[in-house]
Order: sequence, then structure tokens, then C-alpha cells
Amino acid sequence: MALSRMVYGTGGANIGLREAGNLTLSVSAGGWELEMEDDGGDDAGTFGYSASSSNLYFTPPGGEATPFAGSVAASTATLSTNRLNLGVRVSLRRGRFVGSQQLETTIRWRN
Repeated sequence: MALSRMVYGTGGANIGLREAGNLTLSVSAGGWELEMEDDGGDDAGTFGYSASSSNLYFTPPGGEATPFAGSVAASTATLSTNRLNLGVRVSLRRGRFVGSQQLETTIRWRN
């Protein structure tokens, strides 16, 4: 569900990665941030992963970061010339129950 929100948008006027005109990726030891621009070159918001908070978040233009996926044990993002690779691993521990799920997706564009 987290990857779907990133690809298609988090709701309202917030665009997703499919609609972004330009992307800039910043990676650090504490996570990553993916800054988006719309087709006109204006700020369209930022998706990010915070290792210290174990979440994925979205920051709309001029707004505050809002988490939209928690219990994220790890996340990767790599940006190439014509594609973006995203990976998310979610891990939960509730009493004796331990669960983990990892998903990856590639978003490609032609222009």
C-alpha cells in the first residue's frame, strides 16, 4: 500500500511519482528523500524514508512531513536515467507474532 501511495499520490491535490515532471534523490545514512517537481518545474512535494522513525513520509509544498507508512525496517531508492527503483521492508513484532514483508517496484518513463 505504501508503494501504491508513492506511485499514485497520497490524496487530495498531492501528485504521485507517475505524474512528476522531475525527480531529485538524496541518500544519507539516515534514509533518503525524493524531491518532485511538476511538469511546470514547480515544487510538487517530497517523499522520504527516515530510518530513525521507521517510516515513509510525504511533505507537500510548503507543508510539514506526514508519515503514511510505519514499521518500515528498511527502504531503498535508486534513480537512473529512465527509471526509479523503490524497495520497502516492513517488520512487525506483536507479542509472539513476528512478521516481515518486502516489496520492490520499478517506475520507468520514456521522456
